[in-house]
Amino acid sequence: MKNKIIGLVIVIVTLAIVLTYVASDSGLNMGMFISPTAFILVVGIASGLTLMKKDTQDEGLFTVFKHNLIFSGYIGTLIGLILVFGGYEESMGIEIMLSGISASLITLLYGYFLAYILEPFF
Repeated sequence: MKNKIIGLVIVIVTLAIVLTYVASDSGLNMGMFISPTAFILVVGIASGLTLMKKDTQDEGLFTVFKHNLIFSGYIGTLIGLILVFGGYEESMGIEIMLSGISASLITLLYGYFLAYILEPFF
């Protein structure tokens, strides 16, 4: 368990340092990586899907949850892209659209990150 905690700390510290450096170097802020709504969407959909499959799966429950985290990340990204392209007007400019696409990808990042960060603990 000690190695798992040390590994987790290394991953989080490395990500924090790299993202802070890249964000400050490019003039962006770290807030673009934090979205409680995206987190709730990913964990909520993954939890619900896992609960639905609980009695029908022979494999471990966490394996199902891991796959559902990644799947819910894709679902969140698709929802975000639909909202971006559905609400886009030419007068808004390309910057607004690119910002929306960037925000829609955060669910995919959360899905993969949570799936692989939680895996060693189960």
